[in-house]
Amino acid sequence: MNRKLTHWTWISLFTICLGFFFGGCEGRGGQSPDSNPGTPVAIFGDATLQVQVQDYKSNIYLDDEFIGSVEAGSSEQWAIPSGQHTLKVTNAAANYEPQEQTFTITKGETYSVPVSWVQAPVS
Repeated sequence: MNRKLTHWTWISLFTICLGFFFGGCEGRGGQSPDSNPGTPVAIFGDATLQVQVQDYKSNIYLDDEFIGSVEAGSSEQWAIPSGQHTLKVTNAAANYEPQEQTFTITKGETYSVPVSWVQAPVS
């Protein structure tokens, strides 16, 4: 009986070690948050944010909250609350410096942002 217990103990320890090795400490498969930001938060408001992406899939953050992704060559829009916001866009495919800007939007207004990753990736 001790031999079976020892056998299962080793299998359990091996499985746990594999989980740490492949899972990483971030719980996202060891991937960068820029390529795997998680589930978008739901936002609602009386104004509109529109993001058009030209060349790489991009992840969109509003006030440090991930709100969604935009595929290359397309655009997305979100209803956001009026007021001052910080927008951050990260490249989901390559290691580029994030694009960040602060803007103020009023009720009924659409804030449109074109995104193009023309500079070389950061090494």
